[in-house]
Amino acid sequence: MTGARATEGAALAHRAGMLWRIATFNIRHGRGLDGRVDLEGIRRVLERASPHWAGLQEVDGGRRRSGRVHQARWLGMALGRAWFFHPTLHRGGAYGLCWLGPPVPPAGSGVVAVEAQPLPSRWEPRACLWLRVSGFGPQDEPAWLGVTHLGLGAAERRAQARALAEQAARLRQEGPVVLVGDFNAPAEAPELAPLRAVLASAAAARAQAPATYPATGGAGGEPCWVVAAGGGSSRGAGGSGGGPRRGDREGAPQSGPAIDLIWVAGLRVVELQVLDHGASDHRLVQAVLGCL
Repeated sequence: MTGARATEGAALAHRAGMLWRIATFNIRHGRGLDGRVDLEGIRRVLERASPHWAGLQEVDGGRRRSGRVHQARWLGMALGRAWFFHPTLHRGGAYGLCWLGPPVPPAGSGVVAVEAQPLPSRWEPRACLWLRVSGFGPQDEPAWLGVTHLGLGAAERRAQARALAEQAARLRQEGPVVLVGDFNAPAEAPELAPLRAVLASAAAARAQAPATYPATGGAGGEPCWVVAAGGGSSRGAGGSGGGPRRGDREGAPQSGPAIDLIWVAGLRVVELQVLDHGASDHRLVQAVLGCL
């Protein structure tokens, strides 16, 4: 496993009444809808959403197709964030999962553990990158944050979901748990039943979850928040710096699956936000979470 040093202040401390914005984003190694690899576009999307924590999938580390750039390091430095990278595949360079931490974490918080969980895989190796983050609740209890990317076959996803659910149940004994990623299936898919037994999907309260794949380019080439059918968004629900704001352009919902998911246990979902753009083929999904 490689990553940024777990320095003091790598996590965001909140107290009762505060909110966390946690995002999942499949960046497709920075390849946009125009076919070009452009990490600057990914940076702009993340800056626009301004999550406290962002779990990324399909992140290259020195591969030829993306200019030999270590993308987790590049994004961390460009955004002024701590980064944690776990390669799941080595083929002409590394490829895998990444967490980006808060840009300005307050004193007294930190990442106290980093763990990689291998998942049963039939074809491409899959895993989950877990961080244990201190100072996440009203009593400063730690939380576990996981980012993953499940396989393409239903049987494979079922085995992976079972392994993740077992791990999440164990970690839940130590505090809140948040699991994000590209699950290649909607939250209600039969093969994800093990996860539903342990965690709640952030999309569950929606009358209709916004499509997360494919991205459609935003509004006039600029990232825009998607209006969920049966919902709408709470402006400013994520606090200053992130989420829909007054005057934002909003995109209409598009047809397609909601496969980029956020699961929680021990926290409440205040809002679910989807950001459309052209920097990747997946939209960015962000949940605003609060204490129970």
